[in-house]
Amino acid sequence: MSHHEIRAALTGLDPNYARRLSDALNVYVANLHVVSAKIRNFHWNVVGVDFFDFHEVLQKIYEHVALETDLYAERIKMLGFYPLASMQEFIRYATLDEAPSAPYNTSTIA
Repeated sequence: MSHHEIRAALTGLDPNYARRLSDALNVYVANLHVVSAKIRNFHWNVVGVDFFDFHEVLQKIYEHVALETDLYAERIKMLGFYPLASMQEFIRYATLDEAPSAPYNTSTIA
């Protein structure tokens, strides 16, 4: 019995289902990393009269996204698999697009 089969058995999941679930969660983790990069981009490059308010809100959002990312990466480990952990993997598996480095204001972010 493989490590993945043992781990899946411990969770009560069929090993094939555990693999598919892990793969889906890895896509989610990759998308969370893209979202985090986009939010930091907006956070660093926001301009205009709403700078301070938007800057503060965006920081709270990317901190929340970081916690969410950690939670799901740990769930992948609990299934007996490895979460994606490199920028190359995030970009390869993500279904979301990045945002270019540019000035952003409340109308261009929303």
